[in-house]
Amino acid sequence: MLSGGLARAALGMMTGWARGLRPASFRGVRFYVEGYGATYGRRGPDHEYPGRDTPYAEDLGRQKRSYQFTGYVIGDDYALQRDRIVRACEAEGAGELVHPTIGTVQVVCRLCRMSEERERGRYCAFEFQFSEAGQLREPTDSTDPDSAVEGAAGAMTEPVTSSFLGNFSTAGGGAFLSGASVGDIQGFAQTMQQLRLPAPTAPQGALGQQLSYLNNNAAHLAADPPALAGRVDGTFEAFTDAGSAARVVPAMLQFIRPVARQSPMDLTPWAGRALHGGVNLPYTIRRANNKVAFDNFTHRLALREIGYAAPGLELDNYDQAMTLLREISTAFALIEEQTAEAGDDEVFLALVGLRAAIMRMISARAVHLNPLVTYRVVSETPANSLTLAWRLYQDSGRDLEIVARVAARNPAFLPMTGRVLAA
Repeated sequence: MLSGGLARAALGMMTGWARGLRPASFRGVRFYVEGYGATYGRRGPDHEYPGRDTPYAEDLGRQKRSYQFTGYVIGDDYALQRDRIVRACEAEGAGELVHPTIGTVQVVCRLCRMSEERERGRYCAFEFQFSEAGQLREPTDSTDPDSAVEGAAGAMTEPVTSSFLGNFSTAGGGAFLSGASVGDIQGFAQTMQQLRLPAPTAPQGALGQQLSYLNNNAAHLAADPPALAGRVDGTFEAFTDAGSAARVVPAMLQFIRPVARQSPMDLTPWAGRALHGGVNLPYTIRRANNKVAFDNFTHRLALREIGYAAPGLELDNYDQAMTLLREISTAFALIEEQTAEAGDDEVFLALVGLRAAIMRMISARAVHLNPLVTYRVVSETPANSLTLAWRLYQDSGRDLEIVARVAARNPAFLPMTGRVLAA
């Protein structure tokens, strides 16, 4: 490497065209340049459409910068410098380029073309092409998919509760208004009682207490919306804690399935009016509105419980995962549509966030699962589990797996057709 006085001496011996050269370096290896070229711009395709005179240039971000210029090594030790430059250009990774015009940048050498001319002597030229190194940007979100689902489920509680309290009215009081909600509360308790029956035998004391309280204190809760919200929330929590994920998720989907498409009513046009027989219309509308508010509240919390339970699901095969994904997505879409029609933006965003987290989690798991395939017994003799296990997997030890999957009563007599894991 030429440095200090030796470099200046070499430059001082240059004549003619060489006197216009300026020092530069790559990875600390010195050479000389007299100018440079560069490429700048934006990335993206140009779209031209039939029958339209105006094109569209799609913008996909800034194009990588590239630099092209000629470098020289001159002097008695030019051969040594030449070899150092070649090694620097072939080295792995990015390196520091120092250029009198470009400045100091991190680049990767894409091309280094060398040429020597005998007539000039003690001289070697390089055609360089460098590209900016930039940096590798990978996703920085290291959140576990299961934790992301649970976090999105927890984020639903506050907006869902606030929406319920804002739409459930006790204005005017009286048994006429609150009494109409007693049936809704007791009906909810009865539905939850029915859904819990097939649940695995696990301690369900808390759930039993919650359901009993709802039935025995429905009238009191109907007149106290915050207390009602707390008890309903606690009932869902106790239900999820009492059963396995494999039971809770289908139960919540079943709870949502009969959802009626309705939205809160506007009371303003009816204020002060009365129906025939002296029945006050605002009370009637508020009673109906309260039912919608209560139904929306319970259905949204049911979706939240799916979020809490879903990480605990054990998925057996790809087909099962995709079926579950479709069922959950359909349930969310229904409630999201109702929420959008009601203009409840905060709840809508919470629902969308939870659905996206669940979809990502299930999809990530499904990638590693085998699909189901259909087998058919073509011979007159029914297949037995050992033979089929060997035929499908070359592993007779998986015979009981096949028996369980097709629900065969006898391992020696499998159904003539069934669905089993592909591998």
